[in-house]
Amino acid sequence: MKLFKYITITIITATIVSCSTKKEDMPQPFDTQTLLVIPPICTEAKSSETIGRSLSHHLTSIVSSDTRYAGDIPQLKDALKKENLVTDGQINGDEITRIGSAIRAHEIVCVRLISLSSYPPQRATAVIMLRSLEGNNSSKVSTLSLSLNDVENRKEFADFVKGQIRGPLGDRFVKKTNVNLEAAMLSNSEFNRYIGYKIAMSIKRMKY
Repeated sequence: MKLFKYITITIITATIVSCSTKKEDMPQPFDTQTLLVIPPICTEAKSSETIGRSLSHHLTSIVSSDTRYAGDIPQLKDALKKENLVTDGQINGDEITRIGSAIRAHEIVCVRLISLSSYPPQRATAVIMLRSLEGNNSSKVSTLSLSLNDVENRKEFADFVKGQIRGPLGDRFVKKTNVNLEAAMLSNSEFNRYIGYKIAMSIKRMKY
């Protein structure tokens, strides 16, 4: 009889602990209108982190919603794996909807890097999905292509890193490229930050 009582108490305790753990593992729902940024889907984890952080940073001053980076929510770690976010080569809209709905996000951004070249001149192509989690869960999708071989991209990148590009003929009357820009042109980190900024600008056009 004592053995049966001990086993019963053990089972009940284990059940309570299990339920408590599951509850703690769930992220707390947001209490404001929030745009959730999924870490960009990319083969290089470091690039994904830099682009994602830059994207979140620039979205903060662009959108009216509170911007949150999903990579900062430990409970979402498993859900953010590539195999969950991509299906048949496409962003899995149903999965990101489930992630956003679980924490009551207002909107969710998911970016997939189709290509990313780290060799100068750096290039990148990305698919951007902006999904509303209100009403019928509608999505807007856009594509972004960047290349530092493109003159306009180079000029904008120069402004982004606070530099200047010298004239095409090295004209002595045109201020030379400063050291910061020359270094930035070779920096994958700076280019990844620029990608995050450009994605944020694309999202601004998609929203407004």
